[in-house]
Amino acid sequence: MLFFHRLTSFARWDNIDLQNPVSRKQIKTDLTNPVPCEQIKSPIKKPLKKVIHITQMHNLEHFGITEEKLGPQNVEEICQSQFLVAQELVKYMHLPIISEDATKGDESTSSPDYLACNELILAVFPEGLPSYYEDLDNTQKEMLYRIGGIRVLHYLGQIPTLYSANTHYGMTPDNASQFRSIRELEAVCNAYLITERLNCDTAVIVYGVGHVKGFKKLCEKFAVVYEDVNTTFNRKPETKPVLGKAEVTYLDRLIQPDYFSADSVRIFKPKKQRSKVLENAYPHRLNTIYEM
Repeated sequence: MLFFHRLTSFARWDNIDLQNPVSRKQIKTDLTNPVPCEQIKSPIKKPLKKVIHITQMHNLEHFGITEEKLGPQNVEEICQSQFLVAQELVKYMHLPIISEDATKGDESTSSPDYLACNELILAVFPEGLPSYYEDLDNTQKEMLYRIGGIRVLHYLGQIPTLYSANTHYGMTPDNASQFRSIRELEAVCNAYLITERLNCDTAVIVYGVGHVKGFKKLCEKFAVVYEDVNTTFNRKPETKPVLGKAEVTYLDRLIQPDYFSADSVRIFKPKKQRSKVLENAYPHRLNTIYEM
């Protein structure tokens, strides 16, 4: 059975068995009946004061939902969100960054898969992440869609350590909702423990936009300042300024060499049509990173 040992800092939640429905009900009861923060006994010496939640839209392939099922518009919005996540993270490199996707523990530049993935990402982003979204090529967009902006920066060496927000719990589309409040609680508690270990009082959590309400409620309960940074819905990446002309005309777009290419219809090329240079140079690494 899986025991949530990371909650032992909180006396009321010692050794909770997350697979037990009764235990899950106990946590939900605690969350819906807040206890004054001073009554929660914790040995933490320097308590967490602020959580910065960078919201994200991410792919749903772990639920078996492919880009074909999502459709081009949704896939494009996910790519844009992940590009904005990466841009926002650059502002917070001095803080611990906690990732929803790091479900197997903390990941660092000394992790076994890091060097292989680092080599691949450097090949895909030889000049790093572009300043403007429209400067991304299709391979770069696909990488943002597959592994997210946070991992792109990690494998570029810009984020030395991704701290784990959660374990995965074996979630499926049918049971994901029952783990929502538990995952949110675990992420905030991990933020407490990580900031204590690093002797700081602010943590960045990169997590789905659907968890804003849950994180806000938990932070209110623990008397922690909550700030959410939007990278989704009505926010779009900044467009590249056009120098020397007022606007790009229809004729300007027509003369672009790839205007009528297959890429204007399909966002990502099928695997067999991907860059042969990458396929030949890094076949194992491509398979590894797409399966993460």
